[in-house]
Amino acid sequence: MSKTEGWKNSEIKALGVTALKRSFKMCVIASFFMSLYVPLAAAVSASGRNIWRSSGDSLGEKLFDLASTMATGGTPILVLKLMGINGVVLVMLNVVIFNALQTGCARFFLKNSTENASADDIGWIFKERYFTALLANLFVDVIITITGTLLFFPALVARYSYILTSYIIADEEDISWIKALRRSRMMMRGRKWKYFVYDLTFIGWMLISMATLGLAGVFFYNPYKDCADAELYRKIKADYEKQAREKSG
Repeated sequence: MSKTEGWKNSEIKALGVTALKRSFKMCVIASFFMSLYVPLAAAVSASGRNIWRSSGDSLGEKLFDLASTMATGGTPILVLKLMGINGVVLVMLNVVIFNALQTGCARFFLKNSTENASADDIGWIFKERYFTALLANLFVDVIITITGTLLFFPALVARYSYILTSYIIADEEDISWIKALRRSRMMMRGRKWKYFVYDLTFIGWMLISMATLGLAGVFFYNPYKDCADAELYRKIKADYEKQAREKSG
């Protein structure tokens, strides 16, 4: 097979901005739903976290802890905790509902990259592919959690190996969850480091999200990143299929 092709992060981001402009309000809503999903290990940790730390901490330390929680995926868990929902229920909601919901949102962002998408594209997952998405994402959660108990690097490799799984299930309606996992591993072969670097280019926006207690994340950074991620999936898929054709030809 020919050498793995790359992409320019600036081009992917530009495509993401174009997709975001196409349907800004719906992108914000879909991105919020997508953010409800939190990796299993993080959900367990956050569900038992004392958001406000100890009573002896300064107001600055408490606000920093709150901002960090919101900017790193803890916002939905924080909201649910403030509603009085306990940790066990939080984890169950994450596994049973939010887990599959991210695949429905992936379908929304894939469609939105070429045409106006709607809420029906998000809800599609619960009508057609719920158990496929549930099993695939739960498998990824367990693998990352197990590898994460050993070393950081293996968990990182596992995360990027399966990072395309939700997009594959959303894009190929007849694929099984096992084949989707295998496809993601194959598509990410030779691309994990570049994807990691791509993610690092959004650190500035994450810091801005922290500084605004998550508001910049909800109304720009998160939907912008989700739109760009969908565009990156399309680019990786096109390169992967091109390589497959070259190999077979």
